[in-house]
Amino acid sequence: MILELHVTGRYEESLANLNKSLEINSNNATALNNHGLAYQDMCRYEESLADLDRLLEIDPIKVTTLNNHGAVYQVLIRFEESFTDLNRLLEIDPNNATTLKIIEKLID
Repeated sequence: MILELHVTGRYEESLANLNKSLEINSNNATALNNHGLAYQDMCRYEESLADLDRLLEIDPIKVTTLNNHGAVYQVLIRFEESFTDLNRLLEIDPNNATTLKIIEKLID
């Protein structure tokens, strides 16, 4: 249901449901990730970063979180921080083609 709400652009409803999940378990990685992505899709980037920061505290080597975190920094034109996230990601997954392409664009 939460995914369906998100996919159909019903972000506020999606956030309300995710908030309920996070009330039950504030360290629910899936709920935190989806919460952050909903904020990202709503252009509420600082709130997205807050969720992704919490998620990185729980699992600092989660590749998808580092990717999402770096992407938000790019939108905020905080390229140095994005680059840091992407380099951390490459330390975990050195052959990640998508990340290598993103870094190449950041360097150009």
